[in-house]
Amino acid sequence: MILVRILFTLLLIGPIIPGVINYAKNREEPALKKESNYVALINSAGLYAIPYNVIFLIQELFLVVGKNSLGLTAYLYHNNHSWDGEHPMASLMQGSGALAIFLVGSICLPGLHAVRHSPSIWKVLLL
Repeated sequence: MILVRILFTLLLIGPIIPGVINYAKNREEPALKKESNYVALINSAGLYAIPYNVIFLIQELFLVVGKNSLGLTAYLYHNNHSWDGEHPMASLMQGSGALAIFLVGSICLPGLHAVRHSPSIWKVLLL
């Protein structure tokens, strides 16, 4: 239990230490003044949230489809799934959601490399 507390303390305090060191080093230098582009920030947040939710839905659907392929009765409900029935490979089908995420990522990776240097914000969908 002590080890867990030490680990969480390091995770909380660890990122603060480099920030304090950099602040002490660069205290005299003036900060760069740059206009913020809030429209791009909001658009990128939205364009990132949409694929995140789509991937989550695909993961849950493939978990259910994997169980149904074994003859189990699978139920998909808010943020979870369950199934009725017994099958020796039911635990193995828990990985079908991760497999779906890997396949979607493998499909999107060549597209991301194709539009890597594009100035368009739509590449966030592929990312």
